[in-house]
Amino acid sequence: MSIPKKGSRKIIVGENEFLWLIRSKPTYSQDCLGTEMTAVVEPVELNGSILRITFPFLRPDASLKLNSG
Repeated sequence: MSIPKKGSRKIIVGENEFLWLIRSKPTYSQDCLGTEMTAVVEPVELNGSILRITFPFLRPDASLKLNSG
């Protein structure tokens, strides 16, 4: 599976081009259960080689709001 071009962004690191994407809508677990936000990165030249990144914070558009402090 590769990242769709629609909605993805391009980043260039050195001479390598990558596409990255954060879903436009949160998944059920991100929205209701408060799981972390994730992004995927894929080299433009190698479709199907995806790196998944999990960030240690919630999506700002999630329904679940946790009180801090």
